Amino acid sequence: MRVTNLTFPRASEKKNECFRFVNIQSSFFLLTNAAGGDDACRMLDTSYSTGCFQTLPDAYPAGTIPTNDETAATQTREAKRTNTRYRLFRQVHFTAGDIDQFLTHWTTETSGCLHTTEHVNKVLTTFHYLFYYVKKAIFVRIVNNRVRVFLPFANADYENDWHMHVRHDPHYRSMMHLLQDVCERSGHAFATKRVHSDRSAWCANHGLVRFEYPPLDGDSGVNMLKNMLDDLCRERTIPDVDFFLNKRDFPLVRADGAAPYDILYPTPTPRDTHQRHWWFYDDVMQPSPFLPVLSMTTHADFADVAVPTWDDWCRVSFQHDQRLFAREFRAYPPIAPVPWSGKRNTAVFRGASTGLGVTCATNPRLFFAALSLQKRRHAWHDVYLDAGITKWNLRARMDRPGGCFRTIAQEVVDELGTAPPLSMQEQAHYKFILHLPGHSEAYRLSYELATGSVVLLYPCPYRLWFMDRLLPYEHFVPIDADDPGDVFRKVDWCLANDDRCQVIAARARAFYDEHLSRDAVLDAWTRTLRHVREAHPPSYASLSLFDTQHAWQKQRWTRLQMHVRNWITHHPAEAKQWCVRRVHRSNDVVEWSDREQAYWDVWQHLCLPEKWASWCDTTDRVTVRLADGVVLKRADDADDKAWWHEVTVRRFFVNPLAVSLPHFSPMLSVCVDRRVMVLRHIAGPSLDTWIRRNLLKDVGRRMERLLRIVQQACLALHDAQEACGFVHYDLYPWNCIITPLASPTQVRYHGHTMRWRRELLVMVDFGKSLVIHQGRLCH
Repeated sequence: MRVTNLTFPRASEKKNECFRFVNIQSSFFLLTNAAGGDDACRMLDTSYSTGCFQTLPDAYPAGTIPTNDETAATQTREAKRTNTRYRLFRQVHFTAGDIDQFLTHWTTETSGCLHTTEHVNKVLTTFHYLFYYVKKAIFVRIVNNRVRVFLPFANADYENDWHMHVRHDPHYRSMMHLLQDVCERSGHAFATKRVHSDRSAWCANHGLVRFEYPPLDGDSGVNMLKNMLDDLCRERTIPDVDFFLNKRDFPLVRADGAAPYDILYPTPTPRDTHQRHWWFYDDVMQPSPFLPVLSMTTHADFADVAVPTWDDWCRVSFQHDQRLFAREFRAYPPIAPVPWSGKRNTAVFRGASTGLGVTCATNPRLFFAALSLQKRRHAWHDVYLDAGITKWNLRARMDRPGGCFRTIAQEVVDELGTAPPLSMQEQAHYKFILHLPGHSEAYRLSYELATGSVVLLYPCPYRLWFMDRLLPYEHFVPIDADDPGDVFRKVDWCLANDDRCQVIAARARAFYDEHLSRDAVLDAWTRTLRHVREAHPPSYASLSLFDTQHAWQKQRWTRLQMHVRNWITHHPAEAKQWCVRRVHRSNDVVEWSDREQAYWDVWQHLCLPEKWASWCDTTDRVTVRLADGVVLKRADDADDKAWWHEVTVRRFFVNPLAVSLPHFSPMLSVCVDRRVMVLRHIAGPSLDTWIRRNLLKDVGRRMERLLRIVQQACLALHDAQEACGFVHYDLYPWNCIITPLASPTQVRYHGHTMRWRRELLVMVDFGKSLVIHQGRLCH
């Protein structure tokens, strides 16, 4: 048996499934929103390519979007909903919001490659880590020199494990007061309801936290990365490779196994103490290795591989063919040479107030802006510094490990003021460009090297993909971060060594032309992906994972069929006694059972006719027929593997559960030749209908009944998890039947007995269910 080596989901995942179908807000949306949603959902479940969901192009040719036309830019930003399961997912590219959607789209039948268990373990281990620890990333699969899978994902039910450490600046009465001050000083109206009251749902990017409600997941940079990979595959030869892509500022995978954002914890926190997901190897629980994570920056303590950034691609694409990218539609014109003698003898900086520090002592951008106010002049009769903040980013941030969330004080804003912005061409008229990090290493460094000026590089622990090739006093002049006055000494040194600095500036420009051009960016990606392929080959197998599981399921059914037929041959008299009641005048459904409760229609000629049912409901995957207390569920030929999976899950896992737990609908029989399941008819409305009829009319009185129903689901799912690692994975209101009880009934759960008086919840449709058999996953 085989598909993937997974273990039981974490406790919070059980909770999420138990409550997924009673998300009242989602239920209201499903009850009231536009037509065609169901068709779209079915399309999401069956499609292997997510390109059909894309609503806007990745890039715009020259002239199609006016660079400075805010109206046109705003209209183009109006993205449609690309994920019908989550109403707030309006990214340009389809973004998976849960595990089910990732598993649906992470592979493609047209890829021509089939992976072994070892490779799938790497993919899923890395996915679970990114999905639960940092919420979002992008999975990429390149096959036959084409991007076959480009799958962004964002955990729609994200829960952090650092919320208990959140503390606010003691200068504020509360965290809410701090957020209100930030919002109002930024020029936005503040509303308490827009702040998520559950801090465990807050999402971090290192020391920066998103706290809004409802939580929104942006997609800035995603379209640039997709466009870059498409051009890469068109213009270079790329091996078949799988990898994860992180578009955010900070790397994600620490080499020492600690939590990725250590600044959010009071002490260094090993990741394995929070380990949420382990993977089975032949019944032995061991951690599985990660697939490479390619990030915009890296760090000495991280295992992320730095690659050219989306900002690099915007720059080289504009200079190549005037290509523009939403949402900023920013232009990167080539920098015209400025004669060295015509440059000002001053170091210049312009930028926003980014960075984790909130004071001049902890934030280098604020420090140099304050230093610039001194207007200190050198012997060449000009100021040393012309540094200023062009935009105030007041976002609350954690400034140090074990610290608290702070913001830049209004006194600092008033003191430093706002400086007029300068384009890179305007900054090229200065001999020295002061490069300062923001939240992480600033992406602008590549563009600054093209100015023909000397870059004064302030140190940053985070590194861009090309920085290892830069040499001090050959391509830049370093600044000592521990010496507040070092910038003055370095400017004095540069002015005293003017000829040498002119050579440094020329070498920086030559470095830019050689290593930061469009061809160089594509070559860097090619080298990186070839190294990834060598270190982590996809490990192709002769059968797909689903095919392997399908073969195991059919083999097990074949053994049971042979056992039953042998028993019938040797016990013909007893066999006749196993014929069940006639369910229709002209049709027999024969149920056979051996000691293991294996069901098999031995009379091949007694097939179920097409017009047997009194009621029929047809979807794109199955045909359900209802008559005389039973339901016949027939799958289309194209969905044969899914039918085998559901039959196997029902027969070997759900049926044993249904013996003691009436919350699972059992399978009575199966006709293999016709791909028909014979199920017991569960009388009653779906939970979806029950909510509309009851809860919406009288919430106060009916809420207790709804909570009882939720309690039943929790208890049943808990016992099923303990028994076989069961996860339904499709537990929505329409897949739950509420059966009225004629009299109270008692159900024995793990360790205690419950008495239900009015309704009983019964789960149906196990086509997507996950179970664990002998330490291995079947889904």
